[in-house]
Amino acid sequence: MGESYGPYQSNLTTKYFSKLCHIIFFWGLPNFWIEDLKLSRTLIISYTYFTRFVTALLYIFLILEYGAFFTQPSLSEKQSTDRLLFTFSHPLLFSYTFFMNRNMHKIKDLLYSLTVTLKTEYNYHNIEISMIRKGKLYCVGCIGICSMAMVMYGIDGATQYLNTGASFTTVITAWPDVNDTRQNAHMFRVVTYVIWWVFMFRVFSAYLLIIPINVCLSHQYIQLRTYFHSLAAIFEDNKLSPDKMDEKYEEGFVIGIGQHAMTIRCARHNQDVCSAIFVGQIMVNVQVLVLLMSQLVASERSLGTLFVAATTSVSLLFSTGFFMWNAGDVTVEASKLATAMYSSGWENCTRRCAVRVRKLLVLAMMQAQKPVIIRGMGVIEISYQSYLSIVKSSYSVFSVLY
Repeated sequence: MGESYGPYQSNLTTKYFSKLCHIIFFWGLPNFWIEDLKLSRTLIISYTYFTRFVTALLYIFLILEYGAFFTQPSLSEKQSTDRLLFTFSHPLLFSYTFFMNRNMHKIKDLLYSLTVTLKTEYNYHNIEISMIRKGKLYCVGCIGICSMAMVMYGIDGATQYLNTGASFTTVITAWPDVNDTRQNAHMFRVVTYVIWWVFMFRVFSAYLLIIPINVCLSHQYIQLRTYFHSLAAIFEDNKLSPDKMDEKYEEGFVIGIGQHAMTIRCARHNQDVCSAIFVGQIMVNVQVLVLLMSQLVASERSLGTLFVAATTSVSLLFSTGFFMWNAGDVTVEASKLATAMYSSGWENCTRRCAVRVRKLLVLAMMQAQKPVIIRGMGVIEISYQSYLSIVKSSYSVFSVLY
């Protein structure tokens, strides 16, 4: 059941995010879109109750993972590392859904501003298409790579079961014992693997919304640059008198300033919404990479182990990268806005309009020159350089410990 923001003019961006929110709803999160989902009331209510049941099941799944510390004493080095890896990363990953539910109204307001309000005055079609294409590419890439790591864990467990007769073990839970080869134990492990997939689809839902929001925000700055560049064409219209040109330019420039102010507010709201998720992803990235490297050093280096470690590392690096690269794009695109303002044709204004426009230009450029930096918890800068530092720090921590 969604909160309606009233009628709005549909565009490619609203259609794109509407579809995303429908997918996210069926993957277990509530409706984040700015209007009710186009589904029957009975289906929404029924699926909402089913989602609550699945959520309770996922909490039990997490509890069983922690219970493995008390009931699984005879683990191999790899299994012991996997247990530590999952019990650390899974609660952090699951917290993404908590923070998104907590900020649901903020997310809706942010989506309304990015997809409706900011598209009302100016919306360049080619940039909108580019934004949607990039959002789809990043989402498919992130979910595809993360799914590959899940598949590799399943293949590795199945290979151990078929070749050596060992148990099909992916996630270590309190029951059954890893050496238990009874039929019901095997069935429970298969069910646990399926529940793990359901768990990860909740995490994918967060990725499916956070990544496109940041892509949309970075492209909004590109839209603003294109808009200010387009103002120079006003003075090439021979049908207008000089006074009309001045008046039209000044009105357009004021609209651009208003759009810029709203975009800045969107960047701040985006930081409020995504801040905790960014920090959680960074913590998962560092901890899991350190544990994977220690696993490769201490455990038997079979082909299956190497493939699992490699796909997990790649999926983690790319999922963190998709977050931080897009946040870095916001900073990069915002830094170019002041130049676009200066190139908007203000020098063609005459008489009193020239004086007013120059004052506006100076103030607008001063605001545009302030760096737009998205920070995690208000402290950690989310950017390209920070991403490289995090990757390097993971190896530094490993080298110190081992």
